[in-house]
Amino acid sequence: MTETSIVNQSYQPNNGVYYTPPGQFQHLQGEVDAVTEIMRNNIRLGLERGTNLDDLEMRADDLHVNSNQMAYHSHQVRQKFWWQNVKMWIIIAIIVIIVIALIVVLSVLAAKNKI
Repeated sequence: MTETSIVNQSYQPNNGVYYTPPGQFQHLQGEVDAVTEIMRNNIRLGLERGTNLDDLEMRADDLHVNSNQMAYHSHQVRQKFWWQNVKMWIIIAIIVIIVIALIVVLSVLAAKNKI
């Protein structure tokens, strides 16, 4: 039944007085109650969605803070190990230079003793 037909059946003038049959009134009241319940449910779902969005926003902010801390600490660790690597290469270079110097000095001394 369309809305127009419901209105036409509900409000039929009878000597200038509008009359709504009891069954029709209960039907309309039932539809109003159903729509009211749907709207209440929509409002409840909207509030839950807002709460969920707030929780999601807080989690995103926490994740952002944690990612910034992670980036800072990873930069520090990278820098620390870079310096350790540089120190190791310096130590290896010094050891190689000392070994080469010993070989040269020993070979020069050995050459002088033979001549």
